Amino acid sequence: FESLGSATIASGTATADFSTHLAYGITPDSCRTKAIKAQIEETLRQFNGVEDVRILIEGKAENTFGD
Repeated sequence: FESLGSATIASGTATADFSTHLAYGITPDSCRTKAIKAQIEETLRQFNGVEDVRILIEGKAENTFGD
């Protein structure tokens, strides 16, 4: 299961930090990866003032999600 460690919003950027389970078994260009990324981004963009979204894995920007 995916585990959200933390989520913050600062200066228009929402940052969500997940455990390594989120990226387990997926590749950067897969449809599954794109769907997961889109779901996270759309969820975080629902909050007022969010213009950009960063997805982290264990505190690091992973290129799995194009960051």
